[in-house]
Amino acid sequence: MKIRKEIKQSWMILLIILMSIVGTSGLVAAAVPIEAVDDKTGSITIVTEALPDIKANGQDGPITVSSITPVSITIGLEAGLQTGTFADWWFVASTPLGWYSWVFPTGWTSGITTAIQLPLFGFSGLEMFKSSLPVGDYVFYFGVDTTPDNVLNSPLAYDSVEVHVIQ
Repeated sequence: MKIRKEIKQSWMILLIILMSIVGTSGLVAAAVPIEAVDDKTGSITIVTEALPDIKANGQDGPITVSSITPVSITIGLEAGLQTGTFADWWFVASTPLGWYSWVFPTGWTSGITTAIQLPLFGFSGLEMFKSSLPVGDYVFYFGVDTTPDNVLNSPLAYDSVEVHVIQ
């Protein structure tokens, strides 16, 4: 568990350094492509606003698992035309014991707190949580708001996934 935490912290530090470089380089920023999504109908949709994505065990959910089955929560973001826009990033869980937030660089803390403030960029498949859970109902949320003030407010884009844990 300690190794996973150190890897996650190292990844976030690398991400912050990378975004600092990209955010200050006009040449790199000018080369950022507009993201598009193929909707499988033959047409392409331009992504104008950020689209967060969160999955539990690779599914949009809801999922039901036993208390001995590990749950993997992954996140992704299509930043679209908002690439480079500074934002509050949120990774929050509603649990039987209350609300918890994942905060960089310390990890989980009680309450609803900003994870980090960074410019928006596209990515997918980042595993934020992997463990078995006690019996109960959980909802994991991943979102970004482009009013970077450490307050959960609009404009807010988020996704959620429900996890039901049974005996």
